[in-house]
Amino acid sequence: MLHRGLLTVAAAFGWQLEAWALFSNHYHFVAHSPENHPTANTLAIMLARLHERTAKWLNRLDATRGRHVWHNYRETRLTFTFASLQDARLLVLHIEGQGKKDVLAAAEADGPEEDMPIRAVLRRAATPVDIYWAP
Repeated sequence: MLHRGLLTVAAAFGWQLEAWALFSNHYHFVAHSPENHPTANTLAIMLARLHERTAKWLNRLDATRGRHVWHNYRETRLTFTFASLQDARLLVLHIEGQGKKDVLAAAEADGPEEDMPIRAVLRRAATPVDIYWAP
């Protein structure tokens, strides 16, 4: 139900899902905002629709009217400190397109980490970064 709901609502709002993880009491997803809304200003509306539909379904299933099912917490950007990434047991970088591959090549070249913070992760992380590229 949540899986179908997330895919349906994301498609209706023009969000491109890259990855998602669904659990019994919460979910995570990584997505690109629609090209006509690059600031992600439709995210709150999309999540409200998803939460409304799934809450009504769950409440109907449990015969519980008006129960509060979801709590809204979201990040519109993935941001981590270097310290949190440096000691990670698994680091995966997924990039798409030639442009991103070119940026990665520049990051792997000599140069100050301040110019491209990803260099710090590539150079100093305790675990090597697994890199996946899709054309």
